[in-house]
Amino acid sequence: MTATNSERVTVFHMFGEVFAYTTQSEGTLTYGEVGIVGVLDRNTSPRLLWHLAEAHCRERDQADHHARWIASQASRARVTGSGRLADLRQSVWKFNPDKEHRFDGLNFNHEILRTGHLELTGLDLAPLKESARAQRFH
Repeated sequence: MTATNSERVTVFHMFGEVFAYTTQSEGTLTYGEVGIVGVLDRNTSPRLLWHLAEAHCRERDQADHHARWIASQASRARVTGSGRLADLRQSVWKFNPDKEHRFDGLNFNHEILRTGHLELTGLDLAPLKESARAQRFH
């Protein structure tokens, strides 16, 4: 995906890793029906999100539950501030998708969840990674 301006990007941490969450619209209505959750560190596999979801959901849960868990963690960081490291406005970002999940209904106002690598122009990742490691168990 090419660089895109976004109204809002929330940078958050879970378990010592740094992620970012934003939304995108694909149609003429701009209500953010696509949730994008990305790993910010290029050395970290975006599949980490799905591994974390599998580890923190019940054994019988399937991909839809895992996608809901990922979307809920991103939304939780944005809405409550839990784990939030930065809340950026009018950011320029580049997204390299890895996996997509289409929900059977709206989930956190999203019809689709996309995960992958997200790159934020001008963002210094080093202090965010340090903060995430320091807060790992909080």
